[in-house]
Amino acid sequence: MKLFDVIPADYFRLLTGKNREIYVEALLVLHVVFKQSMHIERDEFLTRLTERLAELNLYLETDEDEPLPEQDADLAEETRTWSSMAHFILRRLTKTGWVEQETRPNSFDLLLTLPQYTIELLDVIQIITSQDTQAYKNYAFGTYSSLKTLMDDDAADYRLAAFMSALENCQNLMTALKSLLNNIRRYHRLLGEQISANDILEGHFEGYQVLVNEKIFHPMVTRDSVLRFRQPVIGMISQIMQQDDLLQQIADQAVNDKRYQDTDTALAALLPQLQEMGDLFDSVDEIMTEIQLKNQSYTKASTDKLIYLLNQDRSVKEQLAKLIMNFRNLDQSARQDLAQNIAVFKQFYLDEQSIYARSSRKIRSQEAPVKTKPVDADDADLTGFVKSTSSRYSHARVMQFVHACFGQADVFDSRDLNLQQDEQFVMLLLAALKDGDIGLFYQVEYLKDTVSYGRYTCPHMRFVKKALSFDKISTE
Repeated sequence: MKLFDVIPADYFRLLTGKNREIYVEALLVLHVVFKQSMHIERDEFLTRLTERLAELNLYLETDEDEPLPEQDADLAEETRTWSSMAHFILRRLTKTGWVEQETRPNSFDLLLTLPQYTIELLDVIQIITSQDTQAYKNYAFGTYSSLKTLMDDDAADYRLAAFMSALENCQNLMTALKSLLNNIRRYHRLLGEQISANDILEGHFEGYQVLVNEKIFHPMVTRDSVLRFRQPVIGMISQIMQQDDLLQQIADQAVNDKRYQDTDTALAALLPQLQEMGDLFDSVDEIMTEIQLKNQSYTKASTDKLIYLLNQDRSVKEQLAKLIMNFRNLDQSARQDLAQNIAVFKQFYLDEQSIYARSSRKIRSQEAPVKTKPVDADDADLTGFVKSTSSRYSHARVMQFVHACFGQADVFDSRDLNLQQDEQFVMLLLAALKDGDIGLFYQVEYLKDTVSYGRYTCPHMRFVKKALSFDKISTE
């Protein structure tokens, strides 16, 4: 069946005109009323929509394809009330097929009814506008539990229900894995558009860490470890496929449930679905490895760009410091050339301890500028600079910093640290960014508040060695 054989032709027209933002707000109001009320009363929806239009101070714009409510030509446009706009919006929603109206039995009150496609699209619009990521829902355990119920003789009457539940959980698991991989790729791509260290930290701690790592990735590798349930699920599927009487019971229940016409047709459809579940769990190991590698790649890219952005301003100072330190080794001719080609001025700035800064007088020279000769670029200095920066924040040095913070304890809190240097603060951020890497000896728990170290601020974190659990630490 084609899409517009079900949905009216003008269904999406409201979302493409000048007033599309107003119609989206109206649909969100409709979604709220639908979730909160058993019946959507027309007057209640109009009241809430009027309040929302007034709250946001929204007005409909003139559109040739969408004439505004009728009004006297002598009246100013400001006299158009939000109530009249709410009635007009409802008429447009009804005309384009988003809602339908019916009269309540034994009454003249009007009720709004929603087609199934409208209900589903309202959920999609709400999810998109809230910019939220749905949490992982233990699909691996759900599949395992359903298959175990299917094989239980005490639940023989529910074998078909258990089979369908296992299939649904298995398919949702694969969708969650693919969504996780695509989300990591998306945040990896967004790194190229971030131009400051604050953008990277915000994208990681407020975006990736909250929406992807905590809601999907971390539960998938800890509480509902996919690899943990992989082998038991494959084993149970193999046992089910070898028990003809069990398959026969599932097929008979499917026929009784009017899903198929006869047992042979049911078996022909159920066996491939059972095989599909086995193939999906058999390929989980490969997908999880790819997710782990992509997560490490994103973390490394974030770390590298963060180090680069934190050091790009300092690099000029370092090169200038090298010139000053090596100035005494230059001969007189080289010193004169350097002094003539580099103009150094004294710089002042305002702070809380000064009222003003007096500028120094500049004497303009009448001499002609000295012509410089082009010099071939030497990659040795740049290579040395890159190597020195990489070694300063290497993985080994970050691990050494974390071990020093732990000391003899198994847990340390970022609030208890006394960070005095910029390099220590960078080490703490790199240690947090490495959370989730394969082979890491600790885990990071992100708390709600923040911690300040002088001019720097970062999330409140608690580092725990993997030998302990967060539940045990919380109870203590």
